[in-house]
Amino acid sequence: MKRVMTCAALVAIGLYLSLPGLAIAKDSQVAIADQIFAMKAAGGGLEEVHLGKLAADQAASPEVKQLAQRLVQDHTKANQELLSIAEKKDIDVPKELDDMHEDAVELFSKLEGASFDREYVRYQVMHHEMDTAAFAVQAREGEDPDLKAFAAKQLPILRGHLQLLRELSAKQPVAGKPGETAERRSVR
Repeated sequence: MKRVMTCAALVAIGLYLSLPGLAIAKDSQVAIADQIFAMKAAGGGLEEVHLGKLAADQAASPEVKQLAQRLVQDHTKANQELLSIAEKKDIDVPKELDDMHEDAVELFSKLEGASFDREYVRYQVMHHEMDTAAFAVQAREGEDPDLKAFAAKQLPILRGHLQLLRELSAKQPVAGKPGETAERRSVR
C-alpha cells in the first residue's frame, strides 16, 4: 500500500511540475498528493462550469443543454465545497481557469450546433472517465480525511454524470455521416 502511495505521489509530483501556475503549500500539514488532487479537482471543476455555460448557448440538442446545466449545478456545488476545504487546510487551489483549461474553453467557443454537441459530449466522457478514476483513488487512498471524504461524496455524482454522458454519446450523430449514430454504428 505504501509503495502504491509512493508511486502515486511521484506521478502526482510529475504532473504538478508540468502544470504551471500551481503552488504547493510547503507549510501545510496536508500530503503533497492530497494537495495536488485538490488543485487538479478545482481546476477541472472550473472548466466544467465554463464549458457547461458555453453549452447552454452553443449546443443544438436539448439533451446536451440539459445535461450541461446539470454539470454546471453539480460542479459549482462541488467547487464551493472543495474551496471551503482548501481554505481551511491552507491549500492554494485555482479560483480562475488556468491557461490549459482556458484554451479548451476557447476551442469549444469556436464550435456550435451538432459539431459542438458531438465534441462536447466526447470530451466530457473522456474527462469524466479520468476524473472518476482520480476521485476513486483519492477516496480509497487519500491521507487527508476531509479530501478523502470529499472525493468519496463526489464519486457517485461523477459516475452518474459519466453514465449519462455515455448514453448521450451513443445517440450523437457520427461525424460526416448524417443520420448515423454511434448506437446504430455499433449494431452493424
